[in-house]
Amino acid sequence: EMRKQRLLPWDEDFTGLAGSLVRLQDTYALDLRELTKGHIRTEISRNRSFPGRLPLNARDCFNISQVALRHGFYDRAVEWVEQAMAKATEEEPPTIPKQELDTFYKEAIEEHDKVLRTVGEVGDRWQTYGVPVRERANRSTEFKAQLFDEEIEDEQVTENYKRLCRGEQLRTPKMDSQLRCRYYTGETGFFKLQPIKLEEYNLKPYVVVLRDLLQDRDLNDMIAFAKPRLEQSKTLCAADKDGPPPRTSSNTWLDDDDAPVAARVNKYLQSLLGLGTLSGKDEAEKYQLANYGIGGRRTCRHHDYT
Repeated sequence: EMRKQRLLPWDEDFTGLAGSLVRLQDTYALDLRELTKGHIRTEISRNRSFPGRLPLNARDCFNISQVALRHGFYDRAVEWVEQAMAKATEEEPPTIPKQELDTFYKEAIEEHDKVLRTVGEVGDRWQTYGVPVRERANRSTEFKAQLFDEEIEDEQVTENYKRLCRGEQLRTPKMDSQLRCRYYTGETGFFKLQPIKLEEYNLKPYVVVLRDLLQDRDLNDMIAFAKPRLEQSKTLCAADKDGPPPRTSSNTWLDDDDAPVAARVNKYLQSLLGLGTLSGKDEAEKYQLANYGIGGRRTCRHHDYT
């Protein structure tokens, strides 16, 4: 009850916010110097900038660096503490002592290089520069060139995911030239008079997107159902004691009998796919309505079965 009535943020609120900020910076290649000024700017895949009004001081950058280190962003932790050191030289008086910054900077570099040496460049819950911190300037050109190979190594999957989030084009024109768009009437012909727009995204495996399937009314009904029922998401994955939670989101479930919108969506999907959609008959899972907010994530691996 006290938690519901609190007016000021707790430590976990700051930790979650700082972790989300670092994750967004990392995923969208945000310019860190501009970010600490309160602005959002990225040059990938096109130059975009959104001005802000709330700059960060050296102490803020230092605190974010500490969170980044605990969350496994060893490369970003080094960058944030470097930015804190740059900010501190411009402050009078400084918001954090130089000795404290220098000590943590040394610790961050040592921790980064230790992780790189003992467990490798990147994993499910950590990432590094791929080379010792002092050698990072010699690494960038060679690494970026490898990303354009059509044969993708396992360790580059995460990097490609981030690039797709940034809107970069990974596929070759030859690959895209084989994709088609068409109208689809469904397995039962239910949509014959008003066919659905189908866009092919990939041939092997076959991935398509169905456009304008649900009406705004359906989406609004789902949102209205979900809002008062959202709760913190749970997962079976084990969480590290000092690391980030494997999932940061809120969600709820929509059963077949809970709302008329479920019946409408079930009818659409059954007509489209020819598959049963009733969770009451164990034909499918309930609909999960989730809100990941800004910088939310799920790192816990799981499988969907049909």
